[in-house]
Amino acid sequence: MWWKAARRHLTERIENLDGKLDEQVEISKLFKTEVTDVQDNILSQLGHNLDSLKRMVANMDEKIMTLEEKQAWSAVSTQ
Repeated sequence: MWWKAARRHLTERIENLDGKLDEQVEISKLFKTEVTDVQDNILSQLGHNLDSLKRMVANMDEKIMTLEEKQAWSAVSTQ
């Protein structure tokens, strides 16, 4: 009976495709996890870099204020 062989063949193909689909789902989950980890790492590094930049700007601001104070004292003392 040819239809039993055809049905068996189609069932095997469907089971094979189902297994491949399950494998692809797992691979997609791994990719999603890796992408999330990379995004978290980038955002963390970016936050760290921004904090460092803020500290540098604050330090430069303090130095500029000190220079301005010295200039003001210098101008007062030369009068």
